[in-house]
Amino acid sequence: MKDQDIEQLQAHIENRIRELQQLLDQSAEFAEKKSLQSDDEAANLDLTINASVDSTLLANLRTELALLSRNQQWLNSDEAGYCELCGDNIPLQRLLAAPHTRRCIDCAQIP
Repeated sequence: MKDQDIEQLQAHIENRIRELQQLLDQSAEFAEKKSLQSDDEAANLDLTINASVDSTLLANLRTELALLSRNQQWLNSDEAGYCELCGDNIPLQRLLAAPHTRRCIDCAQIP
């Protein structure tokens, strides 16, 4: 993988990590919203109903954040840009589309 490709991908990953951290920071507002709306039964019910969906979304955001952080380290290694299963080069466009991946398209379909 070329140095300029690695730099482009690292910048892309850093931007996505910032986005994820902002979303996670905003999620901390749930408890605050719930306490502020304790006297509004309808608003409190809405927050409670959406809590399990929000919890799943937050778990997905944390997983993506962990994978992106792991791939930042991978990009600094000699294995950067190569499929972890077959060793083929992973096209830059694939890595930009799915920056958390370490597999080429063919190997990504293997369970």
